Amino acid sequence: MYFYGSSDGYCAQIKVYCNRLVDKSRLIMSLKLGAQILVFILYSVHLFASDPIAVVSDYRKIHVSEMEQFLDSSSQLKYDDFIIRRELFHKPDYYLQGTRARRFTYWLKFSLDLSNSPKNLYLTCTDNRIDHLELWMDGVLKTKTPVGTNHAFNNREVSYRKPTFRLPQEGIVEIVVKIRSTHSSFFSFEVKTEYQFLKASYVEAGLFGAAYGVIILALFFSLVMRLRFSESIYLTYSVFAFTSLLVFLYIDGGGFQYFWGESPRVNFYLLLLLPVALILATGALVLSVIEAWDTNNRYFRIISVSVFVSFLGYGFVVFVPELFIHNFFYLFPFLMMIYCCVDTYRNGNKSVFAFIIGFAFVILSNLTYTLLPFLTASYANHIIQFAPHIGVVALTLSLTYSQFRKIFYLNESRKSERKRSIAQLEQLNSIKDRVNEEIAEKVAQQTEELERKNSIIHLQNAELLAANDKLKEQTDEIVNLNLQLNQENQELKSDVEKINELRIMQNTIPFYDFKKYFDSDEVCYTLLEELKWRDGFNCIKCDNSKYGNGKGEKARRCTKCGTNESVTSNTIFHRIHFPILKGFYILFLVNKHGESLVSKDLSEIVDLRLATCWKFSKKIKAKKAELEQSGKLVESWIDLI
Repeated sequence: MYFYGSSDGYCAQIKVYCNRLVDKSRLIMSLKLGAQILVFILYSVHLFASDPIAVVSDYRKIHVSEMEQFLDSSSQLKYDDFIIRRELFHKPDYYLQGTRARRFTYWLKFSLDLSNSPKNLYLTCTDNRIDHLELWMDGVLKTKTPVGTNHAFNNREVSYRKPTFRLPQEGIVEIVVKIRSTHSSFFSFEVKTEYQFLKASYVEAGLFGAAYGVIILALFFSLVMRLRFSESIYLTYSVFAFTSLLVFLYIDGGGFQYFWGESPRVNFYLLLLLPVALILATGALVLSVIEAWDTNNRYFRIISVSVFVSFLGYGFVVFVPELFIHNFFYLFPFLMMIYCCVDTYRNGNKSVFAFIIGFAFVILSNLTYTLLPFLTASYANHIIQFAPHIGVVALTLSLTYSQFRKIFYLNESRKSERKRSIAQLEQLNSIKDRVNEEIAEKVAQQTEELERKNSIIHLQNAELLAANDKLKEQTDEIVNLNLQLNQENQELKSDVEKINELRIMQNTIPFYDFKKYFDSDEVCYTLLEELKWRDGFNCIKCDNSKYGNGKGEKARRCTKCGTNESVTSNTIFHRIHFPILKGFYILFLVNKHGESLVSKDLSEIVDLRLATCWKFSKKIKAKKAELEQSGKLVESWIDLI
């Protein structure tokens, strides 16, 4: 099949060619004219052998089967070479839907019949990711400077993210396109009127704008939640949203059109780095959602290995660029990530269900983006330009929904806990009122008894006025009674203090009152000293009972062998590396709430690292289990010291 096009354009090319071959002599000019007539006759025969593509409506899709193709494996041919060797263009048995070999150049040719077409037509290459594109119309180069992602955006004839060119108003136009690309691209063109072109641009801008709006809102939401709750999931969510925003800007060409149009090298760096960044950001987000950041966790190992294999695949593709297998290496870690999410859900973590639904859309969009270069290009490019946006937006909405549900459940839990604390406080207040009433009743009885005894004393004093010998005896009796009353008053006060102390030592008070009683490390060390050496001091080495002040808070040093024994040794607080006041808080809360109190909540209450709270609460539970197995009854948190 030969090179077809308009007769005027072709004759102009023949004239240029003949002028290179013939002399200006009269005889040679005659031969030149005869050669032109002969070639024109042969060309006219072929011209009517294949009709140009008629454009009669405001939109026409140019299918790859309507184009003639040539694959230049040397990438050395120029446009003038095809004028001489017109047989290079042909319609093969198998049409290439897009670029396959990265170091090759692809030439396409087709003709458009604009005789009955609408006015103001535009020719658009639907793939905005092509690196290098040159276009000739009737032998005239329309791209004085090549267009594509490797060239400055401002050099384009029409300022649009996809390479677009204005078509003549009428006649038959011969189009020749030269394409080079380092990644898979589509051979797909559209002819549109100016109205259809603007309409499609506005629709694309609206859809892309909606996707950008969702991602930007998600990024703002995650940053606010990170500042509010200081949880790692919101940080990884922010990184994922920002990475997705960069991916959007690269894939749909908006970033190249509006931000880095004068720096086309940025497109190359983004092509290399964005897949890696998106895999890492998505992996971190999945690990945060399923709470698997521990290096010993099975899911952590699966995701890490899949990411490592993916990076190895990218490295292999760098050395063997003709193998278009990097798409599969890109998809592999996403499949492993959704497997981990589904397995976590099956193991009882129902909170990841909404995330799985959204992540499934990401997998489908990535699968579409990976496989569609091998499908028919007539619809592939339209799906590809929206598939990543749909997947990421679906994941963003599902994750935001799950986080709102988490906050809702957290608020409900706090409300129920507040109601429970209020009920306990009211119960304690009723107990306090009852104890105060009993104490007041006893004091009234004591006062009445005192008044009665005082009246007796006055009567006796009146009777003993006459008896000086009995006055001293009565006076002694009064003194003894007063001493007894004072002792009873002291005992009453001591009873009140012991009742308060007993309530502190038991689990019957709320954590608020416990913090009021134990408000400093000094109070904790004093109680620990009383409990440890309530039966007296005995040296742990020589059993000596005499001691002096040791090194450290409330420590004791043996006067015989000089052994220094800290107040925390051989207790539950032995070798802790945080304030003992917080250790008392953790001991009280763990003994009071048991398994219902998770280390995460405990870490927020006492303001310690999650791992520290988990290790110390585990030590407390082990001590309690040990005492219960030995048959000892653990009635209070004091028993665990």
